[in-house]
Amino acid sequence: MLSLFLQLFLIFGFAAEPTPPQESPVRGRPMPWVAHLLRQQEGQKISELSFPQERFPVLLVPQKNDLRPLVELRLQFEKPGWELYNQNGKKVKKLKNSNLFVVFAFLNSQVNELVLVAKNTEGESRSEKIYLFAPEVQEFEIVSPWSSIYANVGLSYMTYEQSRFGVLVWKGANVGIGYDTLENSNPIDYHLFARMTVLSFQTQPIAANPQYINAHAHVSYRLPWSENTRWRYYATLGGGYFNLNSFGSDFGFSGLFAPQLAFRAKHFVTTKSSFLYDIKLTPFQNFDLGNSRGFELNWTWSKVLKSSRRQDVSIKYDNTRFQTGGLQVGIEFISLNIGYSL
Repeated sequence: MLSLFLQLFLIFGFAAEPTPPQESPVRGRPMPWVAHLLRQQEGQKISELSFPQERFPVLLVPQKNDLRPLVELRLQFEKPGWELYNQNGKKVKKLKNSNLFVVFAFLNSQVNELVLVAKNTEGESRSEKIYLFAPEVQEFEIVSPWSSIYANVGLSYMTYEQSRFGVLVWKGANVGIGYDTLENSNPIDYHLFARMTVLSFQTQPIAANPQYINAHAHVSYRLPWSENTRWRYYATLGGGYFNLNSFGSDFGFSGLFAPQLAFRAKHFVTTKSSFLYDIKLTPFQNFDLGNSRGFELNWTWSKVLKSSRRQDVSIKYDNTRFQTGGLQVGIEFISLNIGYSL
C-alpha cells in the first residue's frame, strides 16, 4: 500500500469536483498536505456565508480503482428562507447535532474552483466561486519519475566580449534539458538544467560557429511565506558550469565552475497555468559587481495540457563577466524558448 501512495500524484485538471453531502465523516488516510481556502476580494459573494477555518487537511480516499485527495469544508450559512447548493445543484446539508454545513470536494489541481449557490423559494439566487489552493498535492494518476524531465528549444542572441579579441555578436538557436522534482510536502526541491547553442544564423564581425554551454544544479528550500495565497517562494543554493568552444577562432574558454545563489517565486494563476520568476547570482572568484559576477533573470509561463504534460514558454536573460587566463570576458545572452515535459 505504501508503494502505491508513493506513486500517486495529482493530475492538473479543471474545477474541484464536489461529492454529494454526507452526514458522517469520510474515511480516509490523513496526508501531510493542506488545502488553503481563498475567497475573492471582488466580484459576487454570498455575504451570509462564512468558514470557521481557512486551512483544511487533505485525505486520500478510495474511489473506484484509485485513491484521490479530498477535503472536507465546514461552513456556516444563516439566511432565513434560503438554501445552499453545490455546483451540481445538490443541497448542502448540515452535520448532525451541529449548526455547520459540510461540503466534500476532490482536488483535481493545485488551484481548484468550487461554486456555491444560495437560493430562496421565490427563485432568487446568489453564487460565489471559492478557490482551494493545495500546492503540495501533485498528481492523482500513476506517473513515472521521467515526467519531471523537460526539454526546450528556442532562439538566442549573444554578445561575447573578450580582451585582445573584441566583440562577437551571435544569433542562433539553442536546446536545453532539465529536471525539477515535483512539489510535495517536503520543502526541499532539486533542479538540474543544461543548455547549449546548436546553430549559428549570423555572426559579426567574423564568420564563426561558437558553442556556448551553460548548466546548473540547485537545491531549493520553500520559504514559509504567504502560504494562504497562490504564491510560493524559494531560496536556492547550487553551482553553475560555463563553457564556450570557438572551434579554432581566437576566443573562448572552458570548464568554469562557480557557486550560485537564487531566489524563486511561483504564482499559480488558474487550475492549469502558473508563472515562475527566477533571479540568480553567480559570485566568481574576487567577486565584484563590475567585472567578476554573473546574474540571470528568468520568466516562465507553464500550462498543463489534457495529456497531463507541461508546456512552457520562457524568456531568459543572463549577463556574465569574469577573468580567466589574464583575459577579461563578458557574455550577454538572451533566449526565447518553448519547452515540453517528457
